[in-house]
Parts: sequence; C-alpha cells; structure tokens
Amino acid sequence: MKIRNENININRLVTLGNPATKPKRPGISTLQTVPNNIKSDGKQDFKDVFKAALDSSTALDIKFSKHAIRRMEDRNIELSARQLQDLKDALTKVKNKGVKDSLILMEDAALIVNVPTRTVVTAVDNNSIRENIFTNIDGAIII
Repeated sequence: MKIRNENININRLVTLGNPATKPKRPGISTLQTVPNNIKSDGKQDFKDVFKAALDSSTALDIKFSKHAIRRMEDRNIELSARQLQDLKDALTKVKNKGVKDSLILMEDAALIVNVPTRTVVTAVDNNSIRENIFTNIDGAIII
C-alpha cells in the first residue's frame, strides 16, 4: 500500500491464531506504538503503563487489515493525507447513523470498512467497481 504522506501512521491488523479465551474483538489484535506522552519512570509497573497507552490511543486511527493492504498494493490504490482525513470524517458520519459495515466510495477507490473497529477490510479500484457485488454492508457513503 502506498501512502503519499510519510507522516501518516497506519496500524496494521494482525490475526494471532485461535485464542484460548474469547477476546472482546475475536481474531483481531492491533500493533500500536506507545504514544510519546506516556512516560515510564521505573516506578509504574508495565500493566499501568500499558493501560495508559491503550486509553490514550485515539479512536480516530484507521486500521487496515492485511487483506486490505494486499488489495491496495495489488490494485495500485494510493491514499493521500486528505483522503485519509476524508475517510476518518466519513467513518464518524456513518458511525453516528449506527452503521456497522460500510461501503465508502472515494474518487479513486471503494473501501469496505468495519465501522466499530475502524478497520478497512478490503479495497477495490475504480476499474473493478462495476464488476463487484458488495455484500454484508448496512450502509454506504460517497466522499
């Protein structure tokens, strides 16, 4: 996947086998870095630092599944910083309407996004949009 602005931080979605206990979001684990505002002075234990890092991570981050990244690379789909911001804004709008899985039509691509997890599940370029049937969505937005 190519991003035109190197300052954009995209968290990848990683599936880590079959967990022994049922996680809050089954089969999904995200790799994130600890924000700079979390400081460990040696007096806090790891659990507290980790919880603070999770609590301070912004809900506006967009994650891309491995499948979506592969599709974007295969189909030469690039997102600019402006398009990523438009995507974040669109996710906020569809979330406010109660949408769970959304088709987001952009100028160069169509994205299927799981709204509660803010995860792009797959991507289709404009040349392939007409050939595809989009299923398991309960909302769509054109940006």
